[in-house]
Amino acid sequence: MSAQRARIVERLERYNNPGTAREQLAELGDLSPYQHYKINTVSAFLHRALAKIAEGSYGRCDRCGGEIANARLLLVPAAVQCATCGQEEDRRPAHAR
Repeated sequence: MSAQRARIVERLERYNNPGTAREQLAELGDLSPYQHYKINTVSAFLHRALAKIAEGSYGRCDRCGGEIANARLLLVPAAVQCATCGQEEDRRPAHAR
């Protein structure tokens, strides 16, 4: 668990580190929609994953309560849904989420 926490913290630091390319681009107002997504949405997921670690529910799906596979957590440390629930979420229209 501490290894996953360290990976999540490292990613958050990368997104929020002053002086990074992100900061420089933000100052110029030259962030792409994908960069905005990564900074805002992905950072929120990373914070949620850290909260789940603190409360002892990391690795449990927010939607069904089932276990999130270790392979998924290694690939996507901020995953808060199992692969099945994540795929179902992706199939739903954006306005229904």
